[in-house]
Amino acid sequence: MSAENRSTKAWPGAEGYQAHHRYRRAGALVILACLSACASRSPRILEVSAETRTHTIAAHNEAWFVHDRASHIRIEPAPLDGDRQGQQFLVRWTPNTLATVKFEYRQVNKPNVISEQVQEVNGSSRALFHVVGEEHTSGGSVSAWNVTAYDDKRQPVARASSTLWQPRDPVHHP
Repeated sequence: MSAENRSTKAWPGAEGYQAHHRYRRAGALVILACLSACASRSPRILEVSAETRTHTIAAHNEAWFVHDRASHIRIEPAPLDGDRQGQQFLVRWTPNTLATVKFEYRQVNKPNVISEQVQEVNGSSRALFHVVGEEHTSGGSVSAWNVTAYDDKRQPVARASSTLWQPRDPVHHP
């Protein structure tokens, strides 16, 4: 076989090899299309974080404010008033198309009572819920929580719960 003949003629089985790679590329495109369809913009809750507030300076901020070596200014943390002590919960979601977010929770001293707070959050991507004052003093720390996000038609579209959350109990306090 001449050199010219070898360069234009494919090796034995090349047709199957080329067809295999065409199918493989087509399969990759199908998978990519499915993945992009699955990555829809449906709402989801990204984070629910809690912080307990008992002093004017939180323990994790003491290095910045109490022990500041650069300015040599010392600010002592002081206890907060009883009506300002408690917990706050930051809820973040995506996309910012939600209308309402409901935060339900149980407290240590009232395990059979579900309390809730609702916020209208049109156009926002976060909400801050507070359990403070008498509610925190009498009920104690939040032991379990559930967050439900609603669209503008009041339909639930996303939900996140703590590990200890149980959906229904006998007493419900709005």
